[in-house]
Amino acid sequence: MVWFPSALDTTKDGWRFDAVSLLAVIGESIIERQKHFITASTLSGIPRLLPAPQAVVTSNQLTKLPAFDNVTVFGVHSGSHMIELNYFAGILHDIDQSLPYEVHVCHVGRATDKSTRDPEAVSERGKVRLKPFCAINVLTVSSFLVSIGLGVAAILIGGGTALVSIITMSFSSSLACLSQRSYPEIFSMPIHQGRQPPGDLVLRTKNGSYVVVHCTHNIA
Repeated sequence: MVWFPSALDTTKDGWRFDAVSLLAVIGESIIERQKHFITASTLSGIPRLLPAPQAVVTSNQLTKLPAFDNVTVFGVHSGSHMIELNYFAGILHDIDQSLPYEVHVCHVGRATDKSTRDPEAVSERGKVRLKPFCAINVLTVSSFLVSIGLGVAAILIGGGTALVSIITMSFSSSLACLSQRSYPEIFSMPIHQGRQPPGDLVLRTKNGSYVVVHCTHNIA
């Protein structure tokens, strides 16, 4: 078998990129919501076929995590009204798992541990980092191993074109992730020690469920 066939057509002996092209676009719509976590991973620079580079690269820098746009937020005392919910608040209240017409009541407060008042500790915790063995890191390593396996298979069958394609696409994904590298940060506001009105909120989802949150104005 010839490593680099000279016939530049789509016949049996020609150049074929079908398999690599298919791998490059798998799950692009799914990766759209997860790319914030992919680029925040310390393993994002590992060469691999998945995710596809065009699924990660955006025209704007990733400055915040995607909000829950299926939630309406009402301020009970302030009268405020928002049509989306902060990402971490949505995770805290498990918005995606809420059942139709169910009602939850919860109280949210600040930790009283002295270490939580340390400005340096608060600043360090403001950056959200992935755990070493989280699902994103496991999938990243798995994709890297699959890419290595495909490269070895290309060498064994003497497929020079396939090998070049795999290497090129793998490093393209690596460079795309590094170009979008960012760490999500928790938005924080100065804590006012004076008397503040209650910051109770009501969250309403599109399926009719409600979450009543009792908290202070600073937390809200």
